[in-house]
Amino acid sequence: MPSYNPGMGPGQGAPSGSAFQFYRAALNNVGSYQVAGIPFLTGSTLSSSQFGTNNAEFPVTFPYVPKSILFVNKGTVPVRIHFASVASGAIANKHYFTLTNNADSVTMNVKCKQVFVSLETSSSNGSFEMFAELTNISSHDMYRLTGLGIDTP
Repeated sequence: MPSYNPGMGPGQGAPSGSAFQFYRAALNNVGSYQVAGIPFLTGSTLSSSQFGTNNAEFPVTFPYVPKSILFVNKGTVPVRIHFASVASGAIANKHYFTLTNNADSVTMNVKCKQVFVSLETSSSNGSFEMFAELTNISSHDMYRLTGLGIDTP
């Protein structure tokens, strides 16, 4: 009889059809997104004096893949949420979501490893808060988001 090693993946160490198969958190594993997420909180003030440098862009890099992300505009100027950097063409190609007013918010049920927040104008400093529910999926397992709707026309 084969021995069972809990550190191995499905069908590796347990007989096929065995109740002792081990499944790990993975991008296409539905259970990874159904359980309560690990909390991840951040926020920042975006300085209008840095607007000339990629619209005062603030990158948020996740240690684990999120299952949902909540953004709240905490300032008086519009902030933009995008999944590619300003330098990659996200703003020029209009691939962003704008939170126009103070207290405007959006919740996105998405998987990614990085998200960017930037100012719409250089008129004043902007500010945001963010809450994400993280899965147990390492961000190293997540592919880079690119293409239509992300960074290309």
